[in-house]
This record gives sequence, C-alpha cells and structure tokens, in this order.
Amino acid sequence: MSGSGAASRPPAETGFSASAAVAATRGPGPLRHVESTGSTNSDLADEARAGPVGGAVLVADHQTAGRGRLDRTWVDDPGAALLVSLRVPVDGPRRAATVAGWVAASARAAVASLVDVEVATKWPNDLVVEDGPAPGKLAGVLAELVPRERGRPAVVVVGLGINVAPLPRQEGATSVVECGGPRDR
Repeated sequence: MSGSGAASRPPAETGFSASAAVAATRGPGPLRHVESTGSTNSDLADEARAGPVGGAVLVADHQTAGRGRLDRTWVDDPGAALLVSLRVPVDGPRRAATVAGWVAASARAAVASLVDVEVATKWPNDLVVEDGPAPGKLAGVLAELVPRERGRPAVVVVGLGINVAPLPRQEGATSVVECGGPRDR
C-alpha cells in the first residue's frame, strides 16, 4: 500500500496534490489492520468524535456493516475486497470534497493499471466498468465529514471498497479478477 512517483498522484484534473495532502495531515497517520469490523468509516469517525485525532488509515479484511451512499449496504465476503478508510483533518466541506475526489481518482488510476478494461468514475462515488466481459460497479467511495466541535478539528473520513474477487450474489457488481486483474489485495 505504499508507492512513490507518478503512481501515487491523482490525475491533474482533480486540482489536488498528494504532497499537499501529506503536508496537511503531517503524514498519512498510523496504518492499522483488522480482520473484521462493522465499518472502517464508522470506526475512524467514532474516534474523531471522541476527541482530537489526526490522520489515520484503517484496512479490514471484512466488514459486517459496510455502508454506501444514501445508507445503502456494502456487501463483501471475507478477503474478497480491499476495504480501507482514510481520516484526514480538513478546514471545511470544500477541502473534504477535494480529498474524496482525490481518493476516487487515485483508486481509479490504480485499478485501471491492473485490469484489461477501461475503468470510469460514475459521479459521485462509484468506479465502474461499462464495457468488456464483466461490466458493473467495481468500487465505491464514501466520504463523511465529522465537523469541528469542542476544540477538535474537522476531519473527513473517506472509505474505499474495491471488489477484488467475484461476488456472485451481487447483481450489477464486477471485480478486479473478472476484469483481468490479479486476486492479490
């Protein structure tokens, strides 16, 4: 999950730089891994509501209560998806939206480099494959702003769920493997 150079930067059209993000968070923050959790986004947001915190990254092998936009459920099988949330201190909603856009653009570029088909961003928060042998939703991005309150800074929590292995029970979904990419998360 580390990288350097052009691969770690989002496309220029996002108007956001990776170096600015790192500077704003004073580093990416601690990286934690859990086998299973309810929701990586909820975990990082709850920590932020409990008191002052900085940036953080949480990766899970499985979520039991994953969420999407409009309170939709995000379903995964253990070990079948890349599930990660990033918490970044921000100075307001505009910066939160910028961080979310940067995560989506970076994820699209990373996944596109692994598969044999074109990956598109479907506004506001999906990565999709529209053509090829396995069209469907490949990934989702969920951003949640935890506002400034009682002396603690505002943070944005951006969750990313990428279907790596096929999910046969999910109509309209596709995966990295089905699009010609590796199963390795």
